[in-house]
Amino acid sequence: MYFKTMQTCGAAGCGNAFDVYIEAPTVPASDLGYTAKCPRCNGCVEFSTQSLLEIDVLPPGADVSGRTASKLLLVIDDEEAFRDSLSTLLALEGFCVKTCSSRDNALDILTHEIAALIIVDWNMPGMKLEQFVELVRERYGMLPMVLFSTAPNASETAKTLSIPCLSKTTAPRELISTIRKLSG
Repeated sequence: MYFKTMQTCGAAGCGNAFDVYIEAPTVPASDLGYTAKCPRCNGCVEFSTQSLLEIDVLPPGADVSGRTASKLLLVIDDEEAFRDSLSTLLALEGFCVKTCSSRDNALDILTHEIAALIIVDWNMPGMKLEQFVELVRERYGMLPMVLFSTAPNASETAKTLSIPCLSKTTAPRELISTIRKLSG
């Protein structure tokens, strides 16, 4: 199924009106939020599924960029056991969850998926957290993220990056409640 909405860029001096196309297996839930990039200025435009119209075929040249619509939680952690247990807990709570072991892999996933929330570990090999957050914001706007770590300095780093921080020892009920709030 394909859906279309017309958006207007609100970036200073732009005002460009453009069509946004989304591909989804079913009608997207009414509480999902999306971000699209303005083709003129690359500014981010946020919109909800309430503005979507179903269309039968894509017009020539329409680009869905391979991105699928879902209320996806992306869990990034280099510890496989933690990824698996968190993924299972979140799936039991009704979330669609995708996991990966590195921030580089996460960026690859985000080129094909629309995430409602990114849950990322602080202390991981490879790309630094600060660089990852900067790249995500540059490409996808203010996509919600939460730092999930037991490291003693994690909360300070999270404050610097303006993202919330949860301890990996957070009680499951509190964790699920926080993730529901953050993912919209």
